[in-house]
Order: sequence, then C-alpha cells, then structure tokens
Amino acid sequence: MTDYREALAAPARRLLVQGALTLPTGREVQLTGADVLSLSIDEGVDDGLLAGAVLSARHVLKLRSEGGAWLPGGEKLQSDALKGATVQLELGAEGEFRPLCAFVVSEAEGEARSAGVTISGYDSMAEETAGAFADALTYPATLLQVVRHIVGKTRYPLPSGVPNGGAVISKR
Repeated sequence: MTDYREALAAPARRLLVQGALTLPTGREVQLTGADVLSLSIDEGVDDGLLAGAVLSARHVLKLRSEGGAWLPGGEKLQSDALKGATVQLELGAEGEFRPLCAFVVSEAEGEARSAGVTISGYDSMAEETAGAFADALTYPATLLQVVRHIVGKTRYPLPSGVPNGGAVISKR
C-alpha cells in the first residue's frame, strides 16, 4: 500500500488504467490502457454536499475505436448496445491496481470514421439505490449497521467500519 501511495504522490509517475465493460447482454469486454483515450469524472460538489444528499458523479470515457470497433457490428461491440452497460475501471501505479470508478452508460456517441467513441453516465450508486428504500433494520441500531444495510443493497463491498460507526440511532 505504501508503494502505491508513494507512486501516486510522486512528482513524476506512470499511471495505468484497466477494467471491464459489462454489456446489457451480460457479455464482458476487458479494457486496457490502450482502449482508454481519456476519462473525466465530475463529482459536482462545488459548493458542498447537503445533508441527506447522495453524491453521483458524472463520468465521460473516450474509447479508442479504430475501424469502428465500438460501433454496432464492430469488433468489440458486435451486436450489443453500449447504453445500459456498466463500466468498472481501476487505476494502477507501481504494478498495483485499485478501484477507480464504476458507472452505468446512459449516452454513447461515435462516428463511422472516428478513432474514438465517447460514452458517459452517472455513478452506479444512483441507479442501484433508486426507488424507495425499504428499511428492514430493528432499532436502536448503530451507524455501522445502517451503513452496511444501505450498501448491502448495491454491488459494492460492505465496509468493515465507518467513522463513528458505534453511534446509536434510536429510531427509524
């Protein structure tokens, strides 16, 4: 872990990206640094986050699409659609990779003669926690129990601890 953090903090560093794009059909396409032309993440928190608000970052990823690889009928996309796909990326330094982001594709733009396809979407947390929240906990409950209950409704790993996780919430 120290090597990874030191590598990220170094004035000169080589960062790598890898990941996977899971298409709506369930087919998974591996992504390497050679596939990724650019990535931007806008967290949209310029003036702070209101209590009770959920952060959902917007992601814009440009993929190399030589020969129309990411267009319908292309080598990578084949007969699948990009809209609704889930993208998971990892950032690497010093040969060690850590999760960077995950998002659901809501838009895809490409041209037949273009060397790239731009896909964008929002952090998957917004989609995975959409709809009314059904709280099945018995109260009083600790903050850690509540957080684990919420995160358990997504595909994210459950945290083993949170700041002030022992704080007790007396009722729903």
